[in-house]
Amino acid sequence: MQEPTNPPPAAPAKKASSGKKILIWVLVILGLLLILAVLIIGGAAYYGYTKMQDMGLTPAQISEDPGLLLGKILAAADENIEFVSSDKENKTVTLRNKATGETVTVDLEAIETGEIPEALKAPESETAGGESEQGDGSADNPETSGPEE
Repeated sequence: MQEPTNPPPAAPAKKASSGKKILIWVLVILGLLLILAVLIIGGAAYYGYTKMQDMGLTPAQISEDPGLLLGKILAAADENIEFVSSDKENKTVTLRNKATGETVTVDLEAIETGEIPEALKAPESETAGGESEQGDGSADNPETSGPEE
């Protein structure tokens, strides 16, 4: 009788090495994504820090008076709003509407809930009501708006 021969051990070894290759690729991709995330977060933090310095704020001022930062952000977001002052004891911010000249003191809790006083909102433009910008009514009159024959 012949002795039985064993199958070559090379076939199972290939499957194990391909599994290692996949694991290495997955780890490399995850590592690159982690590095990318750190770079994005670091860049956003640096951008925010430089904008904060442009507004004349320091981290110590912000930690002591969060209303100061909020007021400056509101003023930077809307060109019609000007930051006047901040009261950290009463948790209020005083802002002025440049368009109307009205000064308003706003409670920080009201701003956090999204309540913006009407005095800080920009006035509606006159052309929004359907009037033409020329004011002579030519856009409403079909006889004068078309080409003459």
